[in-house]
Amino acid sequence: MLPVSGEGVQIGIPIMGDMGDEIFYSFLSLKKPKGSKLTKVKYGATDKAKNKIISLMEKEWLFFMDSDQTFHPESLERLLSWNLPIVSGLYFSSAGKPIPHCYERVKKKGLYMAKTKEVHDYLVAHKDKFTTGNPIEILPAEQSDLIECDGVGTGCLLVHRSVFEKVKPPYFKLLNYVGEDFYFCRKVQEAGFKIFTDPGVLCGHKHRELIGYRHFLSWITTPDEGEFPYPY
Repeated sequence: MLPVSGEGVQIGIPIMGDMGDEIFYSFLSLKKPKGSKLTKVKYGATDKAKNKIISLMEKEWLFFMDSDQTFHPESLERLLSWNLPIVSGLYFSSAGKPIPHCYERVKKKGLYMAKTKEVHDYLVAHKDKFTTGNPIEILPAEQSDLIECDGVGTGCLLVHRSVFEKVKPPYFKLLNYVGEDFYFCRKVQEAGFKIFTDPGVLCGHKHRELIGYRHFLSWITTPDEGEFPYPY
């Protein structure tokens, strides 16, 4: 049983390394409901860190954020506004090709492929609404703009406690053939929940620089970057 729910949002950060200054300031600027609580857990394994965060959950909602990402101040408020059991913001791989962490599962092979077309179509349709040169943005979105997907990461993920009450632990488990985030998503779907990504909640992902939607748009419109999509 999870601890008794309280007012606000539980913000969980699995710490795998150092938390850079821009990440720290991004967290400070994040608009949070009254009563919200921060839970940081440092483990050698990300699946154990995430499971520990869930075990310490005291609120109605849990917002996972990664220690190498930046967020628009309105990101959490926007995700809460949908009132969905599980919804993610959008961010892109910080190493290699800047693929969006919003996936569909190839049923026959059990692999995951990024939903690049849906992400690209949304961003192009809203290209006149970008307000900054930074990776973080909040763009307008209707319910119909949300992208239903089979897999997301936990870098900007809002989950209602009802999901954890219905899904049996371990919630995250790192296996040889699937990452811990995809493991969690499969269990969520098997429990009857749908997973959505809000493509208008755009985050930055730290590598040597902050990777974001501009890197994705530049890459996907370059014809000689190699075959895509590719499975995970």
